[in-house]
Amino acid sequence: MAFFVEGTVFGLIMFAIIVILALLTLQKAKQGYVREVRTLPGIEGIREAIARCAETGRPCFLTTGHGGGGLYTSRGPQHMAGIAILSLVARLTARLGVDLVTTWPFPELLPVAEDTIYQAYLMEGKPEEVRPDMVRYLAGYALAFKMGYIGQLTRENAGAAIVTGAIWPSDALQMTEPGVLIGAIQIGGAPTMDTMSMLALTCDYIFIGEELFSAGAFASEDPIQLGILFSSDIVKIGLILLMIVGVLLTMMGTNISPIFDI
Repeated sequence: MAFFVEGTVFGLIMFAIIVILALLTLQKAKQGYVREVRTLPGIEGIREAIARCAETGRPCFLTTGHGGGGLYTSRGPQHMAGIAILSLVARLTARLGVDLVTTWPFPELLPVAEDTIYQAYLMEGKPEEVRPDMVRYLAGYALAFKMGYIGQLTRENAGAAIVTGAIWPSDALQMTEPGVLIGAIQIGGAPTMDTMSMLALTCDYIFIGEELFSAGAFASEDPIQLGILFSSDIVKIGLILLMIVGVLLTMMGTNISPIFDI
């Protein structure tokens, strides 16, 4: 009886390379080595939007959307990416004296958002400026949550709206169009392209696909998250190079299919 199943050895080798690379970068991160990450247009857009709020005296709104599930579902990572962006937003609003409003559809997200905001204001030396109404629970029902968000956004005349996380395609357009009507600077982000196509119509800056998670790592400034981001980029570059080499060998008449049959 063979120890390895035929046709799976190549995949096993690739998996081992990915795991080893991830462990090496994590070890470096735990030792305090922080990877440099290029800034994203969406991050600069957040800074611009909050600065505009400070100039006009208007509040900044943030939500990670509904998405059909909360923190303990498959949508959890998307919500957490939005909450990581919240840490950067909260630090900027504390620094510039801008009112911050966050809206949530699931109760388990409330304590996470509250702690994120408090830690951000504490880092800026302004924990006494944290208010209970910065974190607002609207409704678990998707339509009620969406209508509640739109109503508060327009009534309070938000100067900036950051909609990043678990956003449905239908919600993306409906939740951001009112922001256009009141003249708010909007930053959107979602990992799915159908949602991105909607956000691109109404947002001034967008995080495209995996940029949402990259932005979360960038905003958190966590060495471990940045290390994982670095290792995933190395793997992607390696796979792209492997595909290029495979195409070139195939064009030269070399049959590379036996490699994948190992």
